[in-house]
Amino acid sequence: MELIGSIVYELAIGDLTGRFLASFDVIVLHVDLTEGERARYTSASQVFTGAFAAFTRALPRATWADFVRTAGRTAEGRRALAAWREARQLLALTDAKRRALQMLIDRHRDARVLVFTADNASAYTIARELLITPLTCDIGRPERDQILNAFRQGHLRGLVSSRVLNEGLDVPDADVAVIVGGSLGEREHVQRVGRLLRPSPGKRALVYELVTRQTIEVGQAWRRRQGLVLRRSAQL
Repeated sequence: MELIGSIVYELAIGDLTGRFLASFDVIVLHVDLTEGERARYTSASQVFTGAFAAFTRALPRATWADFVRTAGRTAEGRRALAAWREARQLLALTDAKRRALQMLIDRHRDARVLVFTADNASAYTIARELLITPLTCDIGRPERDQILNAFRQGHLRGLVSSRVLNEGLDVPDADVAVIVGGSLGEREHVQRVGRLLRPSPGKRALVYELVTRQTIEVGQAWRRRQGLVLRRSAQL
């Protein structure tokens, strides 16, 4: 920023819809943890939060990468990282998210649906349980092309993926997206929503986001959605 200066003009997806991109609605569905899931989440969160808070008090300007490097050098730090991973894995596909996703798939059975997960393990679980074709980094390019062509022709009505659909592929027109989980923040969210916004006459896409109450997902989901908000700015 010191070399090139501040932002002069910026557009978000929300600025482009209706003219260059299809219009869309975002529906946030809040879900709850079961008692067992809540106990596991609370236990893991306490282990991680205690270690991370102590680290930031000692080094308030340190980055997340600094914490990971430092934590890996001690048994306590490694426990904190393991607890952080456990909490993330738990939230990736909870019982309530499974039920909500099933309901949405049933509701939009005639639409072309993209399901986005936080990791490949969740994508494969959803593929098995709901009989939705997975599209992951484990699948080679020829098979990916076959899957996308079948989706384009309407032979497949749904695809589930963690990151492969985010960018770099020509994804056929879709009507509905369900964000089951994410891990890369605002940019990832914008890329995912953008997969629905190929314009066509009268099109209005639907984006569902599943967010677990009283967890870190609430704040993460709010920050992710900022990339969709109208935010023209000029500093001349």
